[in-house]
Amino acid sequence: MKNLYLCIALMLYVVAYAQLHNANWYFGDHAGMSFLTATPTELTDMPLSNSFYPAGSNTAFEGMASVSDQSGNLLFYTNGVEVFTHNHAQMDNGFDLKGHLSSTQNVIIVPVPGNSDRFYIFTIDGQTGNGEGLHYSLVDMSLAGGLGKVILKNVALKDHNGIPVDSSYNHLTHPKSEKITSAFCGDGVNYWVITQVKNFIYSYKVTANMIGNSLLPNTVYSMPTEDTSVMGSFIKISPDGKTLATAFKSASSSTIAYKTGEFNSITGAVTNVTNNILQAATDNRWEMEFSPDSKILYFVSRMTGSYKLNKHNLATGQTQLIAQYPAFGGIRLGINGKMYIKTDTHKISVLHNPNNFTNPGYSFAEITLTRSVNQGFPQFVNWYPEVCNSLVLNSETHTAPFIYNNKSDITAQGNYVITAGADIEMSAQNFIHLKGDTHITNSANYWGHQVACNTSTARLLYAEKGADDEAFVNGLDDQFLTYPNPASNKVNLRLNDDYFYIITLLSIDGKVILSKKADKSTNEYLLDINTIPSGMYILNATTSSGNYLTKKLVVKN
Repeated sequence: MKNLYLCIALMLYVVAYAQLHNANWYFGDHAGMSFLTATPTELTDMPLSNSFYPAGSNTAFEGMASVSDQSGNLLFYTNGVEVFTHNHAQMDNGFDLKGHLSSTQNVIIVPVPGNSDRFYIFTIDGQTGNGEGLHYSLVDMSLAGGLGKVILKNVALKDHNGIPVDSSYNHLTHPKSEKITSAFCGDGVNYWVITQVKNFIYSYKVTANMIGNSLLPNTVYSMPTEDTSVMGSFIKISPDGKTLATAFKSASSSTIAYKTGEFNSITGAVTNVTNNILQAATDNRWEMEFSPDSKILYFVSRMTGSYKLNKHNLATGQTQLIAQYPAFGGIRLGINGKMYIKTDTHKISVLHNPNNFTNPGYSFAEITLTRSVNQGFPQFVNWYPEVCNSLVLNSETHTAPFIYNNKSDITAQGNYVITAGADIEMSAQNFIHLKGDTHITNSANYWGHQVACNTSTARLLYAEKGADDEAFVNGLDDQFLTYPNPASNKVNLRLNDDYFYIITLLSIDGKVILSKKADKSTNEYLLDINTIPSGMYILNATTSSGNYLTKKLVVKN
C-alpha cells in the first residue's frame, strides 16, 4: 500500500535547520557520531578499508571536517588530503588536497554564498608536513548524481604582499602555522576565513565571486614573535563574532597559553590581541572552544603524564582547572549546545552546561565508542540558513530515503516516481505540486511539509496525491507582520487573524535568545530588543489558536 501522511498540528524539530549541517561527525580511526537524536549515537558505517585514516599510519590524526545538508543528510567529509562522499567512497577528483593529517586545524568547509550545492574546502599544511602552504578547493554537490565532485583544486591564497602561500613560500625563521578557522560575515551573506602565516593573522573574505582567484587577505594583524612550538595549535572566533582567541607562547614568557583580542565581523579586522590567559610553564597548549554565549573559553593543555581541561571567564579573567585525565585530544561544541572532549582512546567526556562558568556540568567519559577517537573532532561549519529556491523534479535519483528541504516551491512532473525503500519528504514554503503523472508505488512512503523557509517548523500537507494543477499555498507572510525591520531598540509585532501567546527570538544557529509570554487577547506586541546585539535572528510566534509563525528579524543596535 502507498502511504501519504496528514497532520494538522505543527511539528517542532528538536534542532533548527540552521544547525543540522553539523549533525554528522566523522573523525579518528573511522569513528563517527550523529546528533540527529536526543543523545548522540555512534556511527560505524565508515568502512575500515576507507583511506580517511590510512592503514598502518603512525601519523597523528588531528584536523578534519564534515558537512551535512540543512536536513541533516550527510554530504561529504574530508581529512584535508582526500574528500569522501556520503557513501564513504572517494569523491570524484577528491584526492591530493594540500592539508596534512598532523595539522591541528588542517581543514575547514565553507559554503559558497548563495549556492547550496557548492562548498569551498580550505586546507593548511602542518609543521611536520611538506610545506604545501594555504589553499582552497571547490566541491559541487550537483554533479556525479548528487555524490559531488571536486571541480577546482589547490588554489593558493596570498599573503599581504601578494605572494602565494604555497610550497615555495619563504617562512623565514617562522614555523609553519596549523591555525585556520571560519566565521560569519556581518553582512549576513559572506564568510571569513581567519588564519596565521608567520607572525601575521589574516582575514580572507569568502564570497561567491572568488572562485578561481588567488585571494589576498582583507585585513592583517601583526603578532609578537612567538615560540616555534605553539604554531601548531588553534585559532578561534567566538560564536557572536566579536572575540578572537589564539594559542601563543613567547620566548620570554612561557606561562602565556592563549591571547584574546577583538574581531570585527563586518570588516574582518583583528585588533588588540593583548589579553593573556596563563597556565603553568610546563604545560603545552592544544585545543580550545568558546561557550555558546561567547563568554567562556575552554581549553585543553597537556603536561607530563596527564592532560587538563580548563575554563577561562573572558569578563573577569579568571581561569580554573575543571579536570585532569589520561589522554590527549580535542574539544568541540555540538549542535545541542553541549561540549565534547576526547579523554581516552574510546572515551568522550561532556560539558552539559558550558554557558555556566561555576558549574559547566562536566561528565567524565560519558560516551564510549567502539572505534578510536584519536585526537581531533571535525571543525564546525558556519552556514547561513539556505536561500529558498524553486525545485523541479523530473525523476528521482535517490535509492534511499531522502528529504528535499527548505525550498520556496517544489514541482514533480514528467512521470516522477517514488519507489518502496526510497521514501521521500518534501518541504516548501509556498506550495508543493505533484502533477497528475506522478506515481507513488506500493509500499512507498511520501510526506509533504508546508514550511516557512529557514525555520524549525513544518506542517504536513498531504492526505492524498494532489490533483493536476493543484497547489498548496502558505499565507504566513500576510499573517505575521514585523516593523520596522531592520529594527533597533524595539520592534512592533502584529497578527492579522490571531492572538499572540509565546514570542521567541532565536539566533541563526537555533539558540534561544529570549522568550516572552503574551496576553492571549492581543494581536499586537512591542518587543524590547535593546540589549540584543546587532545581527540576523529568527522570530517565532506561537498563537493562541496553536499556529506557529516565523519571520526573519535584522537587529541594528
